[in-house]
Amino acid sequence: MHSGAKSDATDAVLLANIIRTDPDAHRRLPLDTELTQAIRVLARAQQDAVWARQQIGNQIRDLLKDFYPAALAAFADLPSGGLARADARTILAAAPTPTQAAKLTPARLRRLLVKAGRRRDLDRDVERLRSVFTDTYLHQPPMVENAMGIQLAALLRQFEAASAAGDDLAEAAIAHFEQHPDAAIITSFLAWESDWRPGARRDRRRPRPLR
Repeated sequence: MHSGAKSDATDAVLLANIIRTDPDAHRRLPLDTELTQAIRVLARAQQDAVWARQQIGNQIRDLLKDFYPAALAAFADLPSGGLARADARTILAAAPTPTQAAKLTPARLRRLLVKAGRRRDLDRDVERLRSVFTDTYLHQPPMVENAMGIQLAALLRQFEAASAAGDDLAEAAIAHFEQHPDAAIITSFLAWESDWRPGARRDRRRPRPLR
């Protein structure tokens, strides 16, 4: 005796019977257009790049815990990205070991911050970084520390590549999406910013709170 409980098998039989007995009352769903398929490919690729970047970021953090606590003290708790910030990545690339970081002069730190795009509070941050990097920490043996520094440099390059790939794929996905005939309708439902377009700032692509 049928219990009436809902199941995938029961639903499949029901749908098959509906199509068999009343085919004229239903229409075929349209196939995805070439543009829709392209958007799907780019969106999935961009998400994969974001996940790859997150995974590499976790590897960097775990590695720093093992041999470079000064880097965590200097950057991990900073707003706007922590270790993923441009200034953090630039300084770690220039000094991938704690021994090298301790030798960074104020002038060198300032140049690195400027290279990373920093323009404000440079004196304050140079002093803070010098204090952190020259503090006393436990160290790995020199050869081990050097090897870990090589590993860190490689991970930083991978992180930069994944970040660039994610940004490029996001721009491509947006450019394709904006060609879709329903793009304006879809974005109006989500209350997206009006300048949601390739080249717009990332933070302006986030949906506004619905009021």
